[in-house]
Amino acid sequence: MKLVNVICLFALLLVLSVCSCRNRDTEEMSGTYVNHAASEFSMADDTLVLSPLDGDRFQVNRKTGYRLLDESGKPGKLILESETWEVLWDEALGAFQDRRKGRTISFDRKTGELVLESSRYRRMN
Repeated sequence: MKLVNVICLFALLLVLSVCSCRNRDTEEMSGTYVNHAASEFSMADDTLVLSPLDGDRFQVNRKTGYRLLDESGKPGKLILESETWEVLWDEALGAFQDRRKGRTISFDRKTGELVLESSRYRRMN
């Protein structure tokens, strides 16, 4: 009977350690990330704040400020937009999934950047 208890306890500890490692990895990705983009038509600064909710659920707050450029290339009035959405960590994919809009947020471990669609965001904190 005692051997069964020891085996059950060992199995429980193994499961908890695996879960805590995965959560610790995704929580390390939490933080503020920024991106600057420019083209012949506009300039934009984008901020993503990735925050853990519970389990594999995370909240993303996105704030964007952009200026359209006139014909001479001078920036116009600053336009601000913000949105909040929820993503789920997909362990098999190794990325966050936004099921509402079908967006994927991946994490480039080599550079420490978040990648949303074709935009790369560098970590600020």
